[in-house]
Amino acid sequence: MTEYRYLKIACSTSSNSGRGYIKFYLDDYVSFSNAGEKYIKCVDRYPFNRNSSDDGSILEIDNDKTRYYSSEHIFDETCVKFVKRELRDLRSKIESLERRVSSSESNSSTQLVLRRNVETDLSVIRGERDNLRGRIYSLESSSQSLETRNYDLQRERDNYQQRVYGLESTNFSLQNQLTRKDGDIEWGKGQLVIKEREKEQFKNERDDYKNKWVLSESEVKKITDSFNALKIEENKRETEIASLKEELESLQNVDIRYKERKLDELIRNSGLNNNRPRIINLRDAYVKLYNRDDIVDANREIETIKAELFQTNVAINDLHKIYKTCEKIAELRVKQEKLREQQQQYEARQEVPPHN
Repeated sequence: MTEYRYLKIACSTSSNSGRGYIKFYLDDYVSFSNAGEKYIKCVDRYPFNRNSSDDGSILEIDNDKTRYYSSEHIFDETCVKFVKRELRDLRSKIESLERRVSSSESNSSTQLVLRRNVETDLSVIRGERDNLRGRIYSLESSSQSLETRNYDLQRERDNYQQRVYGLESTNFSLQNQLTRKDGDIEWGKGQLVIKEREKEQFKNERDDYKNKWVLSESEVKKITDSFNALKIEENKRETEIASLKEELESLQNVDIRYKERKLDELIRNSGLNNNRPRIINLRDAYVKLYNRDDIVDANREIETIKAELFQTNVAINDLHKIYKTCEKIAELRVKQEKLREQQQQYEARQEVPPHN
């Protein structure tokens, strides 16, 4: 039969060495392999890390296990357990009954019946103690499970917040890059206009020279070299402008995909999955509006769809987020289409052969 000791906690201290244990000082000795000590070390976790030394808590210590370890060993719940007040009361009853049994053994055989009754009561109380101990163990296990679940949920919340912060930072960075590329493209357009003017001026000057007098071969070569250098510079600028436009279009595609993904998330989170086709119609109506295609009809369609969505149970703030996202996607698409048209017009002008 397992030998348990029930010792009262006098006080407790926590380790600062990083080993992670709590040292409980007790009112009597615990048997260890090296000596008997009035303390025992336990792992620094629930239930040992709760403040239990101020209410006279009692530890149930398995002497059959502690005697095989030294006093510096760190024990866990398999050897040491907290005893509730009900168990302490049962312990007092058991000790009282055991004293009565011991006393009855010294009396005459006429008290045999009383002794058997006491032993029966003792057996019942011990059974109650075991049942109560099982209930306490079950409650402690449930508490540990709930604490673990709470910790997991907090970690999931922190991970989600970090993901949201990362997406917002990425979007901010892309917006800054898009602004810088717009500035680069405008600068490139200005340089292109300047080069076009310089080329036209040079062409006019060349024609004037041809009409006025015949140039020497060295002058022709010098002018030709200057013209070739100017042409090389122009081609280099055109390449840079084309590269910048490709980067801008790529960034705009990224921004459009991000906005469309955000729109889908708003639709799902707002519970408007069945209304998604109408929301797509709202986005297309904004495209018509920005293209100046039948503005009256586009505004009428926008207001009709908004009125339909207003009849749902979705919060006003969420609806306005959906409206704003649809409008932003439409604006980006129209800008992207106009940029393509300008590029095609520019390429068409470059393909027209110059007049001799």
